[in-house]
Amino acid sequence: MKKLLFIILSFFIYQSSFSQQKEVLFLDINFMNVNDYVFNSKSILGKKVNPTIRTGKRITWEARAMIQYYVDFERDLNGNLINEVKLYKARRNLSPITSGLNAVKRRGTLVGSGYLSKINTSNFTLSIFKEKWQEFYLNGNTKKIIPFDNNGIKNGIYEEYFEDGELKKKINYVNGEIINTEHNINLKYNLRYFSDEDYIKAYIEKDGIDTFEGIYDCEAHIPIRGTNLKGTYKIAIVNYKDHPSLLSNYKAYILRADCSDCSEWEIGDVLAFFRETKSGRYHIYWNHPANKYENEDNIKIAINFGSKKYMQVFNTEVIFSNSRLIFNIVSEYIKDKSLKAFYDDESVTLDRIWPKSNIDTSSINNQEIDSSKDTNITIEKAIVLLKELKELLDLGILTQEEFDKKVVSLKKIILEDNYPH
Repeated sequence: MKKLLFIILSFFIYQSSFSQQKEVLFLDINFMNVNDYVFNSKSILGKKVNPTIRTGKRITWEARAMIQYYVDFERDLNGNLINEVKLYKARRNLSPITSGLNAVKRRGTLVGSGYLSKINTSNFTLSIFKEKWQEFYLNGNTKKIIPFDNNGIKNGIYEEYFEDGELKKKINYVNGEIINTEHNINLKYNLRYFSDEDYIKAYIEKDGIDTFEGIYDCEAHIPIRGTNLKGTYKIAIVNYKDHPSLLSNYKAYILRADCSDCSEWEIGDVLAFFRETKSGRYHIYWNHPANKYENEDNIKIAINFGSKKYMQVFNTEVIFSNSRLIFNIVSEYIKDKSLKAFYDDESVTLDRIWPKSNIDTSSINNQEIDSSKDTNITIEKAIVLLKELKELLDLGILTQEEFDKKVVSLKKIILEDNYPH
């Protein structure tokens, strides 16, 4: 009897092992099947390049160099997808392909999972998803939740999150059409976390678009190290009224950068501050990313032009023309050096991309920020403003007499808040 039960149990185990097929799909950075690459005529280091991955064979070094992701999935005996499909970010040390039930076990980090009605083995992104597909950051937090109907059409509430787990935005889809979008713009995030322009637009719009807030193409001719550093940028200019500052009315955040002789910017880095002056001019505080150059001994040296120590401060005359702003550089302030005037074509030109309207200059009141007029200033804000006044003094923009005059009220606020009446 026991022998009969053993035979029956063995039969069912044998049957179940063949009732589904486990498969693995290796993908490159664009989610294309690595096995689809063919390099018949090319060679690397004298060896033929053959990235093809075969069961029972080791993964070649050519294939390892291409593999960025892999997908684990299962089919039933009829070839239909069953169970949850999982997408992994591959680690460098991929194990060899082997036959058997453990063939698809790999080393990687889960970055996506969900249900599919059809998988495209050539381009995974063209697969037909159903119910929902969920994506994850490498730290395990949810990145996106994408709803689908059984035909692979977006239908329902799409959710996207910041890397720390906070909700970023929601989109309501009905049969593939966007009905409405909600951005979480109440968070005190630095714009470095804004990875898409729609979010930035919502952030700017929340309190009404002020003066020249918006998204711009920027062409800059910046004098630096005896040369004219030319660069083109795409920037988002945001009013900094939530954080009053002596240094800035507006901040320009990098969306895209292409500049010669400098390292690449990251999205969200601050390219420049713009401060309106009493005379109607603007002071521009221009940052630079770290730059490496070789000295006479061919030693590479890094200069951090993104720090305040190396921030360039320009006095500019501004010209408003429809959707264009031109800041002609009149002079430059350099720490420990005298004022330097410019008479060439040094300038910063901004062409508005969004919103599609002329720049409203009516709100520019040509008044400098005067902290002494702010009766509601807090001790924290007073300390910040005091530090910025010291920076202006160090840069040579303020004289010692002007500095002493401006700090009187700030010192009074700080001292009154720290000593009993």
